[in-house]
Parts: sequence; structure tokens; C-alpha cells
Amino acid sequence: MEYILVPTDFSKSAFNALEYAIEVAKVFKSKVLVLNTFEKPASGSSSMMRIVDKMESLADDELFSLQRAIREKELDKEVEIEYKHLHGSIYSGVKYEVKRRDIGLIIMGSTGASGLKDIFLGSNAFDVISKTDYPVMAIPPKAKFKRIKNIIFATDFDLKCENDNLPVIFELTKNLGAKLTLVNIQTDNTNFKKTRDNADKFFNICKDQLKGIDYEYHYILENDIAEGINKAYQNNDADLLVMIKKSRSLIDYIFRKSITKCLVKEAKLPLLTLSK
Repeated sequence: MEYILVPTDFSKSAFNALEYAIEVAKVFKSKVLVLNTFEKPASGSSSMMRIVDKMESLADDELFSLQRAIREKELDKEVEIEYKHLHGSIYSGVKYEVKRRDIGLIIMGSTGASGLKDIFLGSNAFDVISKTDYPVMAIPPKAKFKRIKNIIFATDFDLKCENDNLPVIFELTKNLGAKLTLVNIQTDNTNFKKTRDNADKFFNICKDQLKGIDYEYHYILENDIAEGINKAYQNNDADLLVMIKKSRSLIDYIFRKSITKCLVKEAKLPLLTLSK
């Protein structure tokens, strides 16, 4: 991937995500594109146009200050960083840029205060995660980049839904030299025999792709999916959680549950979401 895209609202959370993205960019030898967006007032009156001009001026000033902070911390020594601001929502800005550039990953900050649905810029950023077809990594405020040694992949062993994303997960694991722990959450409604059969098919089909990867898999008994993911995170000392978005309703459920312990109370675990 040529670029990692980092939306920013110039908050501390966004700056922390940018620092994290720069470290990830070093691993993948990618450039970083920092994107700020703001929406124009609906009215086209002269007074509104003056407000737009002021907003643009403020955005330019903030981007300049951000560049200076990056230079002062010498974060741009090994990574090429570009800065841009656009009119419109954060989702429209992201959508515009991913069509124009080779962007392999979007990294953005989360507030960590009331769950992933309250990622900075509120519902607009939630739209980025729930609607975009690109991988999105959400970075909690307390998460600092360290070598990613263990990746947790929450899976149903459903190749129809997950097959397109498996090469991304396997390549990421190999590039990082990480261990891959696949976890399946079993609830009272789960057909365990069907899940085991699916797992057998999964590993048989993926055996060549898994060569060279240190991996293991676990079943976790927990009726609450979010709590089951919590257990997987805590029991396996994870550095990154990966989930595939199978539907907006499912990802919205997970986000509303906030994956409470690992993403809100402890607020240290980055979450990578991939599209079905």
C-alpha cells in the first residue's frame, strides 16, 4: 500500500492515532496522508462565505501547527507525510481520497470515553467504519505503538463471508512477524457441530496461506459476543483485534456494547475492522 490515511480533528486522540500510523507506515514502508475535513454552512450568503473563508484559514493554521509538532518530535524522518483539508463530511473526504490514491489502510483515533460509536467527530466517523470498504484501524487514546506480537481474529470460520479478507489478515500477520490467534465465540444458540465442521473446512482450505504463520485457535463460551471478545483479548495478551464487518447491524451492536473492558475501561487495544 502506498498510503495510510489518517483523518484528524486536531484533537489529542487524533494526534495519538497519527503517531501510531507513522509507526505502522514504517513497517509497511508507506506514506501517510493526514486529512482534515469541515462542512460548509448550507447558506451561500456573503456572511456565510466569510465564515467558510475563516474556517479554511483556521484549518490551514491547524495543519501548519500539526506539521510543526510532527517535525519537532522528528516523526517525519523515516516517513513521508502529506497534509490536506477538504470541504464536506469526514466520510465524504475519506471516500474521495481512497478513490484517488492507493490507500491500503485508514487509521483514526477513538475517544475511549463512551465506546467506538463516539469516535472523534461523532457519527460521521462511525460512518467511516461502518460504511467504507477499506480496512479501518481505530486507536484508543491510551494505545501507544509497540511491536504487534499477537493478533486476535474474531471469526465464525465462515469462508463465504471471510474469504476475501483472509489474505489481508494473513499478509498483515506475516509482515508484522506476529502470532495469529483465531477465536470463535460460542453462545447458547450456536450449532457447535456446524462450527467445528466449518473450522475443519476453513483450516483445510487455508493451510497453504497459513504456512509460515504461528497460529492457534480457541472456542470461547459466552452468550454476550462483546464479553466473549473481551475474554479473548484478556486471555491472549492481544496487541490488535481484527473483526470482519458482516453487516451494519452486527457492527453497530458490537459498537453499542463498546467491547466495554478492552476498548473503554482499559482503552489500550487497537481494533482493525475489515469489510465483508
